[in-house]
Amino acid sequence: MGSYGDFAQNDATATSRNVATYNETDGSRVQVVREHSATAITHGTWTLSVTGSTVISADVQRVGMWIVNTGNARVFLRFDTTDPTSAIHHWYLDPGERYEMPYWGTELPVRMVAQAASGALTYALATVV
Repeated sequence: MGSYGDFAQNDATATSRNVATYNETDGSRVQVVREHSATAITHGTWTLSVTGSTVISADVQRVGMWIVNTGNARVFLRFDTTDPTSAIHHWYLDPGERYEMPYWGTELPVRMVAQAASGALTYALATVV
């Protein structure tokens, strides 16, 4: 193995490193990304509404997201800052359905709108503290 360099990216504590890189003797560069496990989980509830709102804010410390529609109406989701509609959305949950956000999307905000104001939706968010 060639030279080794270690640097931080999104590392608030500066006591550990998230990304390490080194040069191989053949001249190629290798990057190692260290993933983090959750250290806290918070729970929340959103009362279904026909008005779009950011229910879950963006969070770079988040590593897991689970959403369950416990309400009585379909809920449309968008994983950005735009209100979802029945025609333009990223995902939807019918009553009783659940969704686990893939790891690549856990840091994104979630905007929601329901077809009817009937019931609630619950979620759990895992973060690295």
